[in-house]
Amino acid sequence: YKRIGDGIQTDAIADDGYTWDFYFRNEPVNSKWIKKGLSPMHARLLHMFENFRDSFHVVNMYNFFNSVNFTIEAANCKSKVLTQGVLQKS
Repeated sequence: YKRIGDGIQTDAIADDGYTWDFYFRNEPVNSKWIKKGLSPMHARLLHMFENFRDSFHVVNMYNFFNSVNFTIEAANCKSKVLTQGVLQKS
């Protein structure tokens, strides 16, 4: 884990050597996702998902990024993102 002053922390969507989108962790997240009970990390990812130009991307997730509520919200967001990976109880 990085401490303050150690550098910049971001969440990013990357594939095949390209970074498609990123969100700095020090930026505030959209409260609509927080009000639905999601974590700030999930709110950042859903913000990036909604930036996709088309629908039904499949995103592979590490188990600590995924949850049942997050998977449901990703599928229901405007770009209808499908996630796969190990789910943890929300």
